[in-house]
Amino acid sequence: MSKLRLSIVTKLALLVLAVGLPLSGILAWSIQGQFRSERTAAEQYAVSITTAMATRAEVTVDQTRSVLREIVKRPAVQAMDRLHCDPILRDLRQLIPQYANINTFNLQWEFVCSAVRPISGGIICSACLELSEKMKAADGMVMSTPVRGQLTGRLVVIAH
Repeated sequence: MSKLRLSIVTKLALLVLAVGLPLSGILAWSIQGQFRSERTAAEQYAVSITTAMATRAEVTVDQTRSVLREIVKRPAVQAMDRLHCDPILRDLRQLIPQYANINTFNLQWEFVCSAVRPISGGIICSACLELSEKMKAADGMVMSTPVRGQLTGRLVVIAH
């Protein structure tokens, strides 16, 4: 039997493969571990952001509910007099600038007053009738999906 003789280049190539393949595996395993770690960190960050946003939304809804409860108690608001709007509507809009506007509507959903500016024509609250039905079913405050405000032109959420 003849003995297989390998050249020095072949022996070096085999040595590089013998060392390089396990190192490549270790490197791939390390990269995969780093990827998993970063993905886990990103997921935890996303959860914390989502939790913070949900908490902020809950606080905003609670504050809005409180503001609306106090506004409806005021005699000038209850009077539903278009010629004598309660000035608190304008004041509240200045105090709470995240509100695009504060409007009052009567039980027939006819526009009465606005914090932005008084108007002579009628405003149609297209989302109000649907919200009214939802509010009756929910027995409490409901909020619309974002709609374009007719007085402000801004995207607004109607709460009542």
